[in-house]
Amino acid sequence: MSITTNSINCASSVNITKVCPPHVSFDSSRKNNYIIDNSRQLIETMPKLPGISVDAQQEDVQTHRNNLLACLNELEKTGTWCLQQKDSSIRPRAVGLQAIFEHALLSLLESGEVTRADIIFTTLNPVTPLCHVNALCTPSLISGSVSHHAGSYDTVIERVKTVPQLLNHPSVHICSVYSKERENPVDQAVYNDVCLMHPDKSQFYSLCSDEPLAESLSGANYFLTSKDNNVSLFGIRITQANIETDSCAIFTKDEQQKLKDLSDNYMDIILKKRPEDENLRSFVSLLHQNYS
Repeated sequence: MSITTNSINCASSVNITKVCPPHVSFDSSRKNNYIIDNSRQLIETMPKLPGISVDAQQEDVQTHRNNLLACLNELEKTGTWCLQQKDSSIRPRAVGLQAIFEHALLSLLESGEVTRADIIFTTLNPVTPLCHVNALCTPSLISGSVSHHAGSYDTVIERVKTVPQLLNHPSVHICSVYSKERENPVDQAVYNDVCLMHPDKSQFYSLCSDEPLAESLSGANYFLTSKDNNVSLFGIRITQANIETDSCAIFTKDEQQKLKDLSDNYMDIILKKRPEDENLRSFVSLLHQNYS
C-alpha cells in the first residue's frame, strides 16, 4: 500500500503566559453537551469522514457513519464507550471519533464557545501527527495493521491535519509526555524540530519520561473550558498507530477514575522526579483538579 500526504506546516509559536484554569467541577447539564452536539453534527454532515478511505463505497461510508454515531450516543448516555476487537475494527472508530472531536474543538475555539483547551498526551513515543514528514512510510510510525487497512491509515492522516492546528492555536496548551524516543531517527528529528519551533513550554510542554507506560494509560485527555467557565472532558485510551491493540476506551466526565489512574500510575511518578518543573506540575494539577 503506497500512500503519500503533504508535510506538516508548523507556524511559529506564540509566547503566552500560562494561567492554570480554575478548579471547576464538570458540568453534567445538557447545556454542556455542545461538544458532543458539534461532533454529532460533523459526523452527520462531513462529506469525508475520518476513519474511512476517500474512495470507499457509499454503503461502507454510511456504515462507518452509523458506527461513529452509535459510539457518540453511548458516550453521551453513559459517559464511556469501550470496544474489544481486532485493531482494524477498533482504530477507525475510536481514532476516527478522536479526529472528529479535534475538528469540533477547532470549530468551537473559532466560535468562542470554548475559550481554552488543555491537552495531555501520554504515549510510548512522541505523538504520531507531529513526527510526520512527506509520507507515513517508516515502520516506527505505523504498524502493519494500520498500513494495510485504509480506514486505520486514514485516521493518522486526519490527525496530521488537526494536531498541528491545535498546537499553533494561542488558546490551546499541550502537554506531550512519552516514554521513549522513536526508533527511526528521522521521525524523532521531525518531532524535535517541532519542539524547537515552539519553545514556550507553558504552551507546548514536551518530555521524554524514560518511565514505562502501560498500554491502558496510552492516549489523550482534552480539558475544554467554555465561555461560562465550565470544564468538560474528552478522553481516549488506545495505543499509538505503531502498536496493534485489541481494546480501546473513550470517556467523558463520568469516567474520572481514568484520570486518577493516569495520575497515580504515571504522571505523579514523573513529577516526583522533577519537583522543580512548574510546567509539568501545572498539567499534573489539572488532572488532580478534575477527578473525585
